[in-house]
Amino acid sequence: MKDPEIDAIEQAMVTDPKIEGLLKVLQMLVRINREGPGGTRGAGFVPDESVISDGFPLADARLLPDDIEQLQGRFSRFVGVLLEKDPKGTEEIVRFYTDGKVFRGLLSGVLAQEYQFPNEFSGGPEPVVLLAANEALRWLLDPLREHAERTDLFREWIASYCPVCGAAPHLCFIEGEDGRLFLSCSRCSARWKFRRMTCPFCGEAGKEKTRYFTAEDDPIHRVYVCDTCKHYLKSVDLREKPIVFPRLEDLISIRLDVVAKREGYLRDTVDFVSVLAMGA
Repeated sequence: MKDPEIDAIEQAMVTDPKIEGLLKVLQMLVRINREGPGGTRGAGFVPDESVISDGFPLADARLLPDDIEQLQGRFSRFVGVLLEKDPKGTEEIVRFYTDGKVFRGLLSGVLAQEYQFPNEFSGGPEPVVLLAANEALRWLLDPLREHAERTDLFREWIASYCPVCGAAPHLCFIEGEDGRLFLSCSRCSARWKFRRMTCPFCGEAGKEKTRYFTAEDDPIHRVYVCDTCKHYLKSVDLREKPIVFPRLEDLISIRLDVVAKREGYLRDTVDFVSVLAMGA
């Protein structure tokens, strides 16, 4: 059975060969998360849906299964893909997180966005570790996100962080005749409605402080920038391209990241483009 996301990545390799190497890495990450039995994905975790109305995301450390060996295996494979040209770095990172307690601390800390690397860690680039941990968490978060989207749990959510896992957005989507804006989570790809021309990073809404720019030959993608906090966020116009895969869309619009960073704007989310493509 064909996978639409993998097919879209393969098509992008044809249309944008300059980033073929990065597309292949992304394809491997997607394939790994498609593999394996799904019986332990969030098994035993029943989210308290009432926390949404209090402004808290659905997922917490209870999402992690008692037996995390399968997650450790996925994490190790993710690190190997992300550091394909650095087998020694891969080996050192995997060895450090072999201990189940240490690995659980990594996942729970990353999920809560408060992970601090131990002083004894010297195994490799820290952003790659965080990205690999996010990819392992994505495997657990996917069923939770899908359930929340099916039941429309996000309809009252107004915060700028993800209602599923609490991570910051890395993209936004524009859709409908009225141009509604939806943020997209940098970790689990959940989508939720947000206010137009309001910075999701600092809340600035002044027209003189928030603006956007585009590339002449690209009617689909924009970059929204905030001159108060100096962050930026790319957008995808779903009225022009209704079927999208967030991480792929993020990657194929990478030239807008280059321009935004050159102009002094920041992107500090832990995601594929930030860590690998832009070298965060």
